[in-house]
Amino acid sequence: MSENVGMYEPSNPMSDLGDAPAPVAATDHESDGSRPGFLDRPLAAFIRLDWETVIWIAIFLVAIVTRFYMLGVRAMSHDESLHSLYSYNLYANGNYEHNPMMHGPFRYHVSAFIYFLFGDSDFTARIGPVLFGLGVVGMIYLLRVYIGRLGAIMAGIMVTFGPTLLFHSRYIRDDIFMAFFTLVWIYGAFRYLDTRRMRYLVIMVAGMAFGFVTMENHFIHGAIIGSFFVMLGLWQVSGRFGLFSVMAPVAISGGAWWLLHEAGQDTFALVAMGIGLIIAAVALVMALRGRWHSVRRNAPADLAVLMLTLILPFLAAFIFVFTGGDPKTFSFAADYTKPEVIIKLAIYVALCAAASIAIGVAWFWHHGAPAVDTADAEHPDAEVHAIEPWRPGLAQWAMLMGFFWLVQVLFFTTFFTNTRDGLATGIVGSLGYWVAQQGVKRGNQPIYYYALVGWLYEFLPAILSLCGITTVFYNVSRRLRNQTSWDPVAAGDLPPKCYGVRDADENGAVALSDCSSMGTRETFALFSIWWIFGAWLGYTVAGEKMPWLLTHMALPMSIFGGWWFGNMLRNVDWAAAWRKHTWLLVFAAPALFVLALVMWVASTPTGTEPDLASTILQWLLIFAATAAIVFLGAYWSVRDGIKQGLRLLGAGAVAMLFLLTIRTSFILNYVNYDMATEFLVYAHASPDVKRALSEIDTISQRTVGDRNIVVAYDDQSAWPMSWYMRQYPNAKYYGNNPTTDAMAAPAIIVGPDNRSKVEPYVSRDYVKRTYRLIWWPEMDYFGLFECPEIPEEGTQDPAITPASSAGCKVRWDRLWGAIADPAQRDRLFNIIAFRKYKNPDDLSQWRDLAKWPFRHEFDLWVRRDLAPTIWDLNLLPSAEQSLAVDVPVIAPEQLRSVTATQVYNLLYDGLPLTAPRAVAIGPNGERVIADTGNHRIVVLDNQGEFIRAFGSFCNVADP
Repeated sequence: MSENVGMYEPSNPMSDLGDAPAPVAATDHESDGSRPGFLDRPLAAFIRLDWETVIWIAIFLVAIVTRFYMLGVRAMSHDESLHSLYSYNLYANGNYEHNPMMHGPFRYHVSAFIYFLFGDSDFTARIGPVLFGLGVVGMIYLLRVYIGRLGAIMAGIMVTFGPTLLFHSRYIRDDIFMAFFTLVWIYGAFRYLDTRRMRYLVIMVAGMAFGFVTMENHFIHGAIIGSFFVMLGLWQVSGRFGLFSVMAPVAISGGAWWLLHEAGQDTFALVAMGIGLIIAAVALVMALRGRWHSVRRNAPADLAVLMLTLILPFLAAFIFVFTGGDPKTFSFAADYTKPEVIIKLAIYVALCAAASIAIGVAWFWHHGAPAVDTADAEHPDAEVHAIEPWRPGLAQWAMLMGFFWLVQVLFFTTFFTNTRDGLATGIVGSLGYWVAQQGVKRGNQPIYYYALVGWLYEFLPAILSLCGITTVFYNVSRRLRNQTSWDPVAAGDLPPKCYGVRDADENGAVALSDCSSMGTRETFALFSIWWIFGAWLGYTVAGEKMPWLLTHMALPMSIFGGWWFGNMLRNVDWAAAWRKHTWLLVFAAPALFVLALVMWVASTPTGTEPDLASTILQWLLIFAATAAIVFLGAYWSVRDGIKQGLRLLGAGAVAMLFLLTIRTSFILNYVNYDMATEFLVYAHASPDVKRALSEIDTISQRTVGDRNIVVAYDDQSAWPMSWYMRQYPNAKYYGNNPTTDAMAAPAIIVGPDNRSKVEPYVSRDYVKRTYRLIWWPEMDYFGLFECPEIPEEGTQDPAITPASSAGCKVRWDRLWGAIADPAQRDRLFNIIAFRKYKNPDDLSQWRDLAKWPFRHEFDLWVRRDLAPTIWDLNLLPSAEQSLAVDVPVIAPEQLRSVTATQVYNLLYDGLPLTAPRAVAIGPNGERVIADTGNHRIVVLDNQGEFIRAFGSFCNVADP
């Protein structure tokens, strides 16, 4: 029996595609239909040490090193400090209640468990993201059955070194968790299409369940994945025309809704969307007319219905809004956890749950009875030679439903410690808060934000993805036009198990393969394109645009781009290239790139007038080298075949881009990891935070020991300072209302808005230094459109930016100026290549990072008598002033060395010595120490025991 039997319905355009694996000899166990037990298998059966395994081991080792190296060096960003502290509260006090503003509860439980194992620090707070980042690499390995072994290796390398994915694998936010669970969801769904086994439905539902308790953007991922399986089912049942007739009105009405919504015409937007959905529903009924039996037996339809019934109760928030409720209600949990509101929301949830159960029962109420092949169905006496594959029944659906919602209830209620409010904030508030925030548009980034930042960091997977999209559309259209087969994975590039003999079950029926069918591999390639477009479209249309969300666009591009590049490399005839020396074409693209850089440098003004003859000779040599490379490349390509030549040229270009990617990723993650010169460093703590904390630690150790110093801090500096203040047991939070008690602290931290309130308390007895607390990247790209002005230098709040790019006019003068003006080109080149910024108002000067315009500052006030222990205040003690003229000169031969016999490092009168300058011994053996830092004289007896101390700070400016 063919291994593809039952994979797709007869009407599926891909159903005529099948694998033709090379047969292998059956083992003794396989010949008698039995399988060896787990303990009876040799170790080699689990670990196959071949070239592929060695490469994957190397990838995992590199992934571990790159993610753990310097993990705790960077200070916590604004959001990181929130997540870390709430996790710490759960770990230390069991104090956590779900709040949609802080996203899902999963991350907090993971971090709390890691604190329990390894303690709490910047390093351990980021272990969770590291582990799930490694999990993403592991999931790429499992996708070998769809993108090939070499394609998976290329994708694994890009995920390991990719700037965005690496950065957010070392960053305690939800996005790398979401990337992992999205891959689990996708992997489980596609493995079910191939194997029709319950275990893969469990895997798929696990990816869904834990993703929804992690972050609300899993709804975007659900829309992307679910809509694809809906389209796949329509394609298989009704063909291309049925799919187009349903999806076209949906797409058109969706675009009309967005345009009208951006224009502020929400009423017309809803009308347009409603009309489009009605047309789509009518088209759906027409497309499925007479085909309902095929729909009920369609595997993608099973998956789509299962996904819908699982998440349907979450849609209660939409019902609330559509029935006249204010979306802003979900902005604050206190507004919708009131008893009267909870009752109303509970009714909506119950209605959605009832609809979910009704759909599930109606769809899965069957027992999977055997069905004859459609070709023989009209002959009752014909031999049955095709058995319908397994599909879930009502019992399996109920178990999956129970598992999914058990996870939701446990995490949202913090394991039943916050039951009522947790259910409200989790089931309704999660999606409701996300919907409410779309109107807020945090960050107010322009519509082209991801295009700008994405190409700046993820240029390699973006280029490879464009090549892959072209390849897929070309081959699929050719296959549909000529009815030819196309396998997205090159011959021999599947895992070895894909070419083995299938095992038979106890009834003698051949089990479905653990590998993948050719049709599913083609479907996965199409899904990857849909995933890429869906992610770019979904996150671009969404109101909130942040750099960490680029993770969800980089991941599908890395997987799909890795597939294309691996497939291309497998199709290169390397033996012929070596024999004909055309392998040298690999170096053509890097050589041209180097020449382009030389030309750029040669054309950049140096400020001195170059010699004309030298300039002409230089340009002649550059053009000659370029012409030679182009000629040889074209000659070898024509001689050895255009396709072979293009593949070799492409391999060299990708290698060059990969080196540039490594450089970009290294500078981002290990050089500029906390510098706002990087566009991914958004709302991050500056290096000043840890510098200021180190100074506070120094004062504490020299005065009261350990971190027992009293530190007062306000609401302006609370994040990230609240996370660090947990280490100071005597820290005092005074919000925006300074008190006498808080202002008596030796160290006081205050933000700009509270400066005027604090200064009357501290102006006489304290000195201060100003530091950068949180900062944001360069925002000059807003000026590409005629929009509200960018904040002036010194503005601290990044939210004071253009509200929207809607209605803005393109500044063609700026775009052309960036190309035509050499000074602007040079500024742009320095930003792209080196992340160095020239002042746009004076291109001859570099931006001063100390005066970076997009920053939030804080002042550190230190008591005047303690400040010299950490800061150089340019004050010299009298002992270091110039000596009087009648002081006798001591000749070198009069000097003698005295060996110290005792060390004085204890607490004297409750204080340690701070910056002691001299010690003298009196006639009676008393030790007299000048304790400069504490402005006193300490007297000890001849045994070093404390006798007395005297002296105090004197401010000569006081009246």
